[in-house]
Amino acid sequence: MNQQWSPMLLTQKSEPFNSKDYLFEIKFDGIRCFAYLEKDKTILVNKRFKDVSKVYPELSNLHNYVKQSCLLDGELVYIGKDNKPNFSILQSRSIVTNPFKIKQLMQQFPIKFIAYDILIVDEKEIIDLPLLRRKKLLSKIVKKNDWLEVSNFVLEFGIQLFNLVKKEHLEGVVAKKLDSLYYPNTRTKNWIKIKDLKEQDFVADGLIFDKLNLKYILLAEKQNTKWEYRGKVYCPNPNDKDFLKNFANKHKTRALFKTDYDNVVWLNPTIKITVSYMMLTHRGHMRSPIYRGIVSTKQ
Repeated sequence: MNQQWSPMLLTQKSEPFNSKDYLFEIKFDGIRCFAYLEKDKTILVNKRFKDVSKVYPELSNLHNYVKQSCLLDGELVYIGKDNKPNFSILQSRSIVTNPFKIKQLMQQFPIKFIAYDILIVDEKEIIDLPLLRRKKLLSKIVKKNDWLEVSNFVLEFGIQLFNLVKKEHLEGVVAKKLDSLYYPNTRTKNWIKIKDLKEQDFVADGLIFDKLNLKYILLAEKQNTKWEYRGKVYCPNPNDKDFLKNFANKHKTRALFKTDYDNVVWLNPTIKITVSYMMLTHRGHMRSPIYRGIVSTKQ
C-alpha cells in the first residue's frame, strides 16, 4: 500500500436529526489518522501525510489484530479513567519527540485507534462500495483487542444518540448516509458532524491586528477577583470589527492577564462577546471557539 490518502471531510450541522437513510455514531474527540496495516507492520499517517508511528509505539502491532491487510480510516484517542476521550492529554502526547519520554507517556497515557471505515482490503480499493457494506467488512476483519476498536453505530435514531452524547458531555455525533461512497479529500453532505457546543459570554480584553485588519479578539472571564484568559476568537463580522476598532481608539488600557502575544491593543473590559466552544482545556482555554456576536457593551 504505497498510496498517500487524504481523509473524506465532514460538513457541519447545528441540530441533530433522525433519518432512515443515515447511520449515526459518536464523534470521538481525537486526531484523525490512517492506519496502514500490512502483513508484518503498522504505519500510522495523520491527515498532513506525516508518519506518526513512532509517536505511538503502543500501536505498533495493530496489524496483528486484523485478518487481512487493510487501510483503516479512524481516530487516535486517549480514553481517561472516566471512560471518556481526553483531547488535551492526546494533544500533549502528539508533540513529544524524545524516545525515552514517549515510552514513559505510553505507559501512563496509552492511546488506542478507533476505526470507522475501511478503504483497502488485500491491496484492493473498496471506496466505491456503499458505506454500510464497508462497515460490515470492517467488523469482520478487525479482531477484538485493547488497542484497535471499531466504532459502533445506530441506524435512524440520531436525535436519541445525540441526547445520550450530550448527557455524557461527549463531543457530538456524526451522521453518515448509508449508501455513501468514500471520496478522499472531499467535503460532502453525505457525512455530517453535529457537535454539542457550549455557549457563553466573555469579556473582550484585547485585539490582535494583521496590519490594519482586526483578526482576533482576546477573551477573559472574571473568577472571584481575578481575571482568567479564556482564549482568542476570530471575528468575521465587518460591522463588529469596525465597532471594536473604534472602541479601541478611545478606550485603550492595560492587560488584565499575562499573554505571549505581541502588539495587542488592550481594551477596557466593558464589551461582552458571545462565543460557542466545545470545552475548556486543562489550561482553561476554549477549544474550537466560534464567534457569535457582541452581546453587551456593559460589564
